[in-house]
This record gives sequence, structure tokens and C-alpha cells, in this order.
Amino acid sequence: MQKIVMFGALTALCFLFTPATRAQEADEVAKLRRENELLKKEVELLKKEVELLKKEAKAKPGAKTGAKSRTEALVGGVEYKLVKCVRHPKERKRVIFTFAARHDTSPDTKSTIHLCKKLNLTTGGGEALEGRLVDGPKDNVWLEDKEWSKFQVTFVGVDSDVTEFDEVGLVMGSQFGFPRAPVKFYRIKIEPK
Repeated sequence: MQKIVMFGALTALCFLFTPATRAQEADEVAKLRRENELLKKEVELLKKEVELLKKEAKAKPGAKTGAKSRTEALVGGVEYKLVKCVRHPKERKRVIFTFAARHDTSPDTKSTIHLCKKLNLTTGGGEALEGRLVDGPKDNVWLEDKEWSKFQVTFVGVDSDVTEFDEVGLVMGSQFGFPRAPVKFYRIKIEPK
């Protein structure tokens, strides 16, 4: 008799919890689909970035040709501009970079770009500088209505004899926490303060 009662109780519990379980599974499936869509969009943006980088690599003239600097780049629907590169007036190993970013899409779009993770700096001789960021935005940078949003970062570790960067790579974070491919600017002169 006890076995029948236990079996009946277990059967009742299964029927009671099945709709709740299905609802949880449906919510989880919807969440996974949203994440999958976000990942697909991220992959598409990364593919576009790779294509742009390949085009840049093919078209990049040598530093000795006297080519002009390139201070603007378009990556993943966001326009980036290196506005200013200035040596710190008192601490000569510090360089302050001012960047600006904006959407290249509809004027009603509002979103953020994530924090600057690091800068990859290369001198004219092809030497990568060993240094670090010491100052930058404390929060994500808001982009609104096709207006330029400015932010500054300070890099320490640039010798005073360096007057120009062959390449500046701005590495931004992403919504998934890992850094993106760098946004690259070329032949950037350091302005004295």
C-alpha cells in the first residue's frame, strides 16, 4: 500500500512540476537564442574588422615614403578619430591621447563603446613600446546622435627622444569581456605641450 501511495505522490509531483520545468526551459532557450544572435553579430563585426585590416595591410605604404598620417578609422559601425597626441608637460615619459568616437548609422541610435583596454604603440623603427595605460575613462563611452564623444587615455613609458609613432593601436573592450582587435592609426606625431 505504501508503495502505491509513494508512486502516486511521485507521479503527481511529476505532473505538477512539468509545466514549470517547461517554462524554465523555454526561458532558457529564449535566452540562449538571444545570446546566439549577439554572438553572430559579434562574429560579423569581427569579420568586417578582419577585412578592413587586410585591406590596410595591402595598402599600407612604408614609413619612408613620407605618407600622411591616418587619424580616422571605421570599425564595426563606429567611427574613431585620434584627435590629439600630446606629451605631458611635466612627466616627459607620459603621452596623452585624445580620441573621439561616433556612430556612422542612424541619428537616433544610442549605445556605448566599452573601456579602452590598452594601447599598442610602435615607433618608426618598428619597435613596440613596453608601457602601460595609467589614466583613462572610468566608465563606458556613450555614443549619441552621430555626435563625436571624446575620451582621453594616458600612456606611460615613451622615451623623450620618441617624437612619432608609426602605429597606434587602440584596443577597446567588448560586451563579452575580451578585448577587440585594435583600431589602428598610422604615422602619428607627438605634439610638445
